[in-house]
Amino acid sequence: MAVLLDLPDETLLEIISLTAREPPSAQVDFARLSLVNHRFYLLTQPSLYRSIEIAGYWEQNYQTSLRLLLRLLLARPALGAHVRELTVEWHDDVYDRWAAEQGESDDEEDNEDKVEEDETEGAEGEVGHSLSADNALFASAASARGLSNRIQRALKHSSETVQTVLLLDLLPHLHSLSITPDLPSDLFFVDAVSKGNLPQGLRSLQEIELSWYDTEGGFDLLSIEQCLLLPTLRKLTVSAVDEDPNPWDSNEEAHVSAPPGSSSVTELVFILGAIECTSLARTLRLPRALSRFTYGLGSSSTGFASFDAAALWTGLHAYARDSLTYLEITTEISDSSDEPRGELGPLRDFVKLSSIYLPISLLLGAPSDGAAPVKLTDLMPPALVSLNLRIDNDWTLEACVDMLVEMLEAKETCTPSLSVLEVGHRAEDPAAERLRAACEAAEVDLRGGR
Repeated sequence: MAVLLDLPDETLLEIISLTAREPPSAQVDFARLSLVNHRFYLLTQPSLYRSIEIAGYWEQNYQTSLRLLLRLLLARPALGAHVRELTVEWHDDVYDRWAAEQGESDDEEDNEDKVEEDETEGAEGEVGHSLSADNALFASAASARGLSNRIQRALKHSSETVQTVLLLDLLPHLHSLSITPDLPSDLFFVDAVSKGNLPQGLRSLQEIELSWYDTEGGFDLLSIEQCLLLPTLRKLTVSAVDEDPNPWDSNEEAHVSAPPGSSSVTELVFILGAIECTSLARTLRLPRALSRFTYGLGSSSTGFASFDAAALWTGLHAYARDSLTYLEITTEISDSSDEPRGELGPLRDFVKLSSIYLPISLLLGAPSDGAAPVKLTDLMPPALVSLNLRIDNDWTLEACVDMLVEMLEAKETCTPSLSVLEVGHRAEDPAAERLRAACEAAEVDLRGGR
């Protein structure tokens, strides 16, 4: 009579993947399955350690979690090869601040000792307790067994920057890195990039996400450009991008000294940006084949004052005209007086551009009395498949519909691949009904606002 353990490893792995819940609960499921027997323990290790998060929570602070993870990987280096995703939230003293406000002891060493005592209860290999609210990662075998006292003391007294760089060097197959630093200047690996002394984890990295949640400040372009030079990076997402206090275009030190096409990045996402666009245009020289570009303007006055659509278009046209397939620029404002001024310029030269998401005033500029009517057919790229236009306060729905209907009537000669049009409109408006009829005639799927 066949039993479960008679099945081959491939079948067992499929069963394990089907029984696990969605993340983050899946980590707990893998941890429990690893306790079944030695074979299940080996099978679940890649899934259990695939995604790691270290952060400051109420019971643990960032330093404690980081040190315990380092002890695990130093004692058992093979586990580091399973890690593909690392999330670092540099909120290192959340618990200490809370404890101080409550008048409680914030003795870090006592706190760490208690964690190690809790973690080492039970049999070796047990993953019964988690140092992260989201991941049951640090096994009782993750304690300092097998490490010399000298290494343990070095870990305990070294800086967080040194420890985090050491961690990256223990993750040879890392693909994704998400960082929320205590300050935007705390990008611990930037010096390593500029000196060419890369930890192993940065040599295989394909995606980085940098996040900063404060309303003022952000990551500077120099640090961003150094990230772009990572050898295998394909996507960079930055939330909260800030401009340097000095004028970017007169500050050569604000950019890395690298020739155009030095970066393998194909997707750039800037969210809540406040960058002087002339400088951003120069940053766009680095990717050799930029395919996707997203820029989300923030709500700070600095962001609008520094945004220059024409300068951004110049950079995209110069360096991504033959490779760009997706362009998205969004704003987070409702007051028309705060809308970014100027328009991007024609997109017909972007031969591969198939998806566009823009406010219509950014595409066409503000309406001008007495000026010749603008034709979308003169602006749209021939490879366009999906067009999403936000009708802002500068333009009426009727005027936009007139231009869109004209474009749809000329679809076969101007944008033959167009299949999706998304535009905000009121369903009961007669102009919206006219747009729907034009879309049906052109076999274009009209979405949004209905």
